[in-house]
Amino acid sequence: MEKAEPILRAAESGLANLKKDKIAEVKAYAKPPDIVANVCSVVMILLGKDTSWASVKKELTDPEFLSRL
Repeated sequence: MEKAEPILRAAESGLANLKKDKIAEVKAYAKPPDIVANVCSVVMILLGKDTSWASVKKELTDPEFLSRL
């Protein structure tokens, strides 16, 4: 638990600083860089959604996306 807590806090901080304009930037990719695709796939898995890029882009249009994270 001691090792996981700092990672959790860093993730919470990163999420708190995530803005809608950055979401729009990611959504604009026709083919995202591998690191972006991997992170989005992990998020979709955590949300219980399909991990295809088309599904990611659809999910990013949801106005509640950030609040669900």
